[in-house]
Amino acid sequence: MVVDLTTYESNIITNPTNYIFSYTTATGTPILNPSSYTLNLGSNVINIKVSTADGCFTNVVLELVLNPKPSFNLLEDFEFCKGTTATLDAGSGYISCLWNTGATTQTISVSNPGNYSVTVTNGFGCSSTDNINISYSLLAGIVAINISNSSATIMLSETGN
Repeated sequence: MVVDLTTYESNIITNPTNYIFSYTTATGTPILNPSSYTLNLGSNVINIKVSTADGCFTNVVLELVLNPKPSFNLLEDFEFCKGTTATLDAGSGYISCLWNTGATTQTISVSNPGNYSVTVTNGFGCSSTDNINISYSLLAGIVAINISNSSATIMLSETGN
């Protein structure tokens, strides 16, 4: 995630335009572009030197924590037979799940085709959403049965899948 460290300046000192800010990482590496700094997952310690034009300064430590978003994937889109149900599972390890049906359980059973989505939230309060489209399988229907002598021919409406 990219952040603009300069947006924190007014939280550090009043009237930040009257000061000079220099940024380094916890290891002392200069941050050359503080307006576009890439955070790593977990704790990010930034050392900020706030100086006046005459050389007076103070050092401030800014810690930014980037928590991970949940990573999960519903199944690929699939088909199921009319008259049956399909179970959709968001997976475990989340503090909450919210399906577009209003359900708040890890799994839901569906009997109708459609687009289903779920938003999961982890212990850090970070959320991710995924969706799936399910449809009915095409089933061949018997249109006619022709019996002639000792053989039968069954005529189907569709090929099915």
